[in-house]
Amino acid sequence: MVRSKDAVKMVFGSAAEHYEALIIPAFRPFARAVIDTARPQGDEIALDLGTGTGILAREIAPQVTHVIGIDVAPQMIAAARAATASENLGNVEFQEADTHELTFPDGHFDLVVASFGLNATSPAKAFPQIHRVMKNGAVLAFHEWGLQHELDTALVDVLVNFMVDDEDADEELLKIRAFVTAMCPWHNTFQETDDFLEELTEFSQVEAWEDSPVDCVLPVAVFMDYKLAWPNRRAELNAMPDFQRADCLDALRRTFQEFADREGNIHYQPSLFRVRAVA
Repeated sequence: MVRSKDAVKMVFGSAAEHYEALIIPAFRPFARAVIDTARPQGDEIALDLGTGTGILAREIAPQVTHVIGIDVAPQMIAAARAATASENLGNVEFQEADTHELTFPDGHFDLVVASFGLNATSPAKAFPQIHRVMKNGAVLAFHEWGLQHELDTALVDVLVNFMVDDEDADEELLKIRAFVTAMCPWHNTFQETDDFLEELTEFSQVEAWEDSPVDCVLPVAVFMDYKLAWPNRRAELNAMPDFQRADCLDALRRTFQEFADREGNIHYQPSLFRVRAVA
């Protein structure tokens, strides 16, 4: 089974309510890392793919002429508009749109960026569309998750021990579990950096590398909030009986404390695939 557009909208839309408060504290430095890769010159019209609540669009706005953030989930777009209104940025706009079916004119953008905004797409559909809306010489800069970090492995190892059985899960949780286990064209396509060079054939220049550009430093409690805000994990926790949820959270807290420094902070430095391509 392949992830459908409706499933993507459901899962990411369900995260929108908590995304800005719980996920953006961790994601802000990653957005800035994409900007470092993009190297904007100050006069670009930019497109932010899979914008979520718009953190990358908001961070890059002072360095470009105009930026449009798109997301397939309407709840995310509503949250992005609310966050942008509070920051008083006049050159940012958001639209509900699908990267597989971009409605912008050919050669419209000078710069296209994404921070973890492509992993739910089909590369065979997404990249021709992205290339089509870029001017000759325009830059595409993005990153996606690389090798799983030990903290993510530790979280999964704990959580799986407390998850309710399928027969005790409600319909929404079963749908989310199906989404998580469904075939993902992105992950099947990109296993190493050379895969990006082979796939992005529409582009004249492609650089791809894997490194850990961000040391995201967060207190254990904030890091837990971030990691448990993802819709599948939130749904798993919500399905647990109260005592089981409390035990799970205690186990996670103890696990993450083992990784904390003397000040009680987690240093999260995940490996990323990073790409800079020229149309």
